Amino acid sequence: MIERLREIESSALTTFTEDLKKELLALVSDKVSHLESSLAVAELTVVLHYLMNTPADVLIWDVGHQGYVHKALTGRLNELQTQRHKNGISGFLKRSESPYDFFGAGHASTSISVLAGVCLADESTGLIRKRVAVIGDGSMTGGQSFEALNHLATLDTDALVILNDNNGSIDPTIGRLHSDGNYKGYFQSLGWDYTYENKGNDIP
Repeated sequence: MIERLREIESSALTTFTEDLKKELLALVSDKVSHLESSLAVAELTVVLHYLMNTPADVLIWDVGHQGYVHKALTGRLNELQTQRHKNGISGFLKRSESPYDFFGAGHASTSISVLAGVCLADESTGLIRKRVAVIGDGSMTGGQSFEALNHLATLDTDALVILNDNNGSIDPTIGRLHSDGNYKGYFQSLGWDYTYENKGNDIP
């Protein structure tokens, strides 16, 4: 499916994404937990795979519950029916399952740390590629995310962090960062360039 995605014109991305969501819902809506989280980033997922040369480029998902559209795009649409069943595919991303699953996410707030590690590794080998981490607002309140943002800001490297601020997580999100919602000030205080997109999951 990802090969077909990369062959279409950008003007057809919206239709492609809507068709994919309908297909996914018809196939697994009663079988997959956390499906809403994936559908909420369907457009973002499609555009990232369209613009990036995955799996050569690095796409990291925090936790992994946003990854079902990603799995469908990367050849596992029908297998999603077996998710969390014996001999079925994983409910999260799994490196042994697909080369597109760069990191076997399962715990919150880890994606930016992985991104930092990839940047350092690429710097040591001279490897040039796109590197992106997608993290939700719930995971952004975790201490590991802060440490990684703080560390990455000291590196002269090309890295992109996409904050999916959907104001939701499995448990209520707590803390001043969440209640204030001043992500721009937070990122900029750590030396990051920050761009806000009000409808970030829409395809222009």
